[in-house]
Amino acid sequence: MEIPFGSEKKYPCCSSDVIILNEKNEVLLTRRGVEPFKNSWILPGGRIKQESPVDAAVREVYEEIGVTVEIDRLYGVYTSEGKDPRGGRITIAFVGHIVKGTPQKTLEVLDTLYFAKDELPNDIGFHHKDILDEFFKYPEGQIIHKK
Repeated sequence: MEIPFGSEKKYPCCSSDVIILNEKNEVLLTRRGVEPFKNSWILPGGRIKQESPVDAAVREVYEEIGVTVEIDRLYGVYTSEGKDPRGGRITIAFVGHIVKGTPQKTLEVLDTLYFAKDELPNDIGFHHKDILDEFFKYPEGQIIHKK
């Protein structure tokens, strides 16, 4: 089927998010300070610009909470499937750790806290709850779900 130029659907954008763990295997979440999902807890990360997904992850974490992270590995690739009011989004989730700095509040972030897997907050924004549930169930890597 041929789609006339200009009539194609809007394509999803891509983002890089980072699962940052401390020495107790708790995950760092940030309380979002802007819409959408203002006041909800999310993984640090954001939109990929003209850069690699790893570079985007490092940049976004620094911009959001003022720390330098090292990416240890790719965890998985996810789609927002209607959970982002801005439209479709493909998320590349990495696992990383902080190499410099202490998480800070910024214009985009109201707070940062580490959470144990059995103490995750109920108000997790976007599709990050799905990512975290899968991470704590399958820490070695994303499971491919066949439909």
